[in-house]
Amino acid sequence: MSRIRPYLVFAAWFWIVAALQQTLGTRAMIGSASPDFLLTLGLVAAVMYPPRIACLLGFTAGVLHGGIAGADLSGLAISRTLACFGAGFVSRLDLEIKPVYVALVVFAGTLAAQVMMMVPAPPPAAWVYVRDTLFGAMYNAALALPVYLLLRRSLRHRMN
Repeated sequence: MSRIRPYLVFAAWFWIVAALQQTLGTRAMIGSASPDFLLTLGLVAAVMYPPRIACLLGFTAGVLHGGIAGADLSGLAISRTLACFGAGFVSRLDLEIKPVYVALVVFAGTLAAQVMMMVPAPPPAAWVYVRDTLFGAMYNAALALPVYLLLRRSLRHRMN
């Protein structure tokens, strides 16, 4: 059961977070910043695991978000996969994983994922998109702290 437990925990987490994304994604906006619960979960989990598992987590977050939003599925899946892949390298560093580091990784990963979404199809008002991306990245970084603590507890993941 111990080998299957992380998969079951992640399946439950992605199920809950996808429901939150669909119901609260636009209602939880602060100003023009909307949270991306699925990307936040993917990036937080990617910090705890090696890059190959982080890719799977990012791909899952992207496909679920694309399916929920009815948006460009390939763009979301690729951008989330690459952002989580980059975040997965944090687990290879000889650092003690602290919530502040996780928040910084989520901030940077959100920026990277949104920029990757902007490059193939630039929005007409680029300045507004960049502003909303910055505020959304700050929002996700603030959400990363409780998500990290809850995820670590549910996985019984000990700090390095």
